[in-house]
Parts: sequence; structure tokens; C-alpha cells
Amino acid sequence: MSDIDIAVAQLPQGMSQLFVINGNHAIRTCWKVSNQPGAAWTPWVDFSGQARRITSGSLPHDIPQLWGIGVDDQKLYTCWKVSDQPGADWTDWSVFDGGGFPSGVYRFEL
Repeated sequence: MSDIDIAVAQLPQGMSQLFVINGNHAIRTCWKVSNQPGAAWTPWVDFSGQARRITSGSLPHDIPQLWGIGVDDQKLYTCWKVSDQPGADWTDWSVFDGGGFPSGVYRFEL
């Protein structure tokens, strides 16, 4: 299967984490092992959930947050790292309840 989307999140210690969605909508991830320019990348591993599209942003203290479009329902989902510590877990995906979309918006894509 070919990859259909990619996003990069900046981790608090200056490392990058990549997220890729493949043709089956599975999310895979890898990250730099240190903040040095020539640092190695970890092997690709599965990340929870599935999505059609994915992007990233940052919360205070440079904690990364992911946003994804659901495979079956086209809803906007989000998850984030639970702290700025290396190796911190990610929250479960949850539906974004930001008061709905503006009037006239019936489809949302990242």
C-alpha cells in the first residue's frame, strides 16, 4: 500500500516525530533518538487508531498534539502527549468538540 498522508510533530526536547497514514488508514510513527542533527531515527511502529488525514500542532510547553479525520465518520479527532517528558504516553483519540463547524461547512479536510 502507498502512503496517503504524513505529518511531523516537534517534541519538547527538539526532536521530530513523523506520522504516516498508509492506504489502509493505519497510522505509523518514528522519531529522532536525540536532538542532534545527524541522530538516528527509531524503527517505524504502529500508532493507535486510524485516520484519513493527519496534522500536528503544539500545546503550551511544546507538547505535541495530533489532529485527524476519522475514517468512517469524517469527524475531527485529536490526541496529545500527556507531558513534556521523553517517552511520555499519548492520550487516546477523542472527538474534537469545539462547538461545531461554522455555518455552511459540511466537510472538513486537513
